Amino acid sequence: MNVTEFRRITFKRHPVATHRRHYVGEDDVRVVLSRLPESLLSRLKEVHFSDDAWGNRTLGYTSRRGRRHVSLCALPIRVSLNRARDAYPAEKYGALKNSQWPVLAVRRYTLYYTLLHEIGHLQVVRTGSRRPERTFASETLADEFAVRWRTKLWAEPFPHPDPVHNAPGEGELRALKRGWATGHLSYRRGLDLEDAGKKREAMKWYEKALGLYSDHALALERLGVLNYAFSDETGPPALERAVDLCRRALAQDPMLCGAAIYLAMALFRLDQAGPSREMFGRAIDIDPYRDLAKTVFAEHLGYWGEYDAAERLFEKILQKEPPIPMALRYYAHLLMYRSDEVDEDDLRRAIQLLEKAVEADSGLAIELHSQYDLAIAHSWLGHLDKAIRHMREVIRIKPGHKDAANWLEEWQSESM
Repeated sequence: MNVTEFRRITFKRHPVATHRRHYVGEDDVRVVLSRLPESLLSRLKEVHFSDDAWGNRTLGYTSRRGRRHVSLCALPIRVSLNRARDAYPAEKYGALKNSQWPVLAVRRYTLYYTLLHEIGHLQVVRTGSRRPERTFASETLADEFAVRWRTKLWAEPFPHPDPVHNAPGEGELRALKRGWATGHLSYRRGLDLEDAGKKREAMKWYEKALGLYSDHALALERLGVLNYAFSDETGPPALERAVDLCRRALAQDPMLCGAAIYLAMALFRLDQAGPSREMFGRAIDIDPYRDLAKTVFAEHLGYWGEYDAAERLFEKILQKEPPIPMALRYYAHLLMYRSDEVDEDDLRRAIQLLEKAVEADSGLAIELHSQYDLAIAHSWLGHLDKAIRHMREVIRIKPGHKDAANWLEEWQSESM
């Protein structure tokens, strides 16, 4: 497909629920479209990334009037497509029957069955009819279209670094049969432990999962995130390990926003500013919620000393309702620490933001940090009674918080 044809096709992203995501993006779809004859795409005007799959019952659809649009639906974070349409077995995409699918297999299916199937629906098979179901290809014909073109596109190796654009090779299938099922169970065990706060134990199970199936994208991502989390204790080697793991995760699944964000943060801490900025840009592009990656990037703009740019981005993010607690807290942190001198106006603004963060947050993590920052901000303004009250909240949430206990002891002695 030539450049002019690409320009006339637009791509639109729609809001996605927090427990769902897209497995492919604009770049992935463009590669598939570039491999098809222009005549098959003459009607295609828009590709939508929507979130109306009703679980995983609807993977994609076309517009009913005019047949000009194709929509690809968001899916659950962990998904099996064994009940999806298509006569090909799961193994043809790199998955095992009656098992959750590796993300690479889900991506293959989305691009080389769902997308092709919906493009099949755009094909005119009977001219002159006023009824779309007779003018355009039916379900049966769209199925045949998808299978026929996938077979053609996978008949010869396609030179592309992303393995999604080729059929699974023998090595991938051997690894799948040998270790995927047990490896995925190990990954799930790691998730349970991490949810219970046992992060060190979780890391062992993620390592075990990768030992059984080295390309488990979600295990790679979680292990990369935890290596970053413990890098304050273990130093640069953990950061370098996080970089390697997140890059490997993104090689299998370029839509993993968490891997992209933590890779950007790890590169920042390794003083690789250029690659870090580039990865933040990628994370913002693929962020399914659109503002999470922007919030973390705005925080890091402050670390780079670009305070005005950070403040503008925070203000833009917080124009939306309801406000993001993380953005409120990070913006307040910027106002508190961007100057060596105490700025009372900035502190009062920070307090307002932190109070909103505490009010808006439904979990304990951001509330803990927001209460701590509220205590510090009030202490700098000389409001020791308020500082003590907020620091007591910190200790209530986390009884073993040593810094909070030390500050509380100091302020209580001063107020006596």
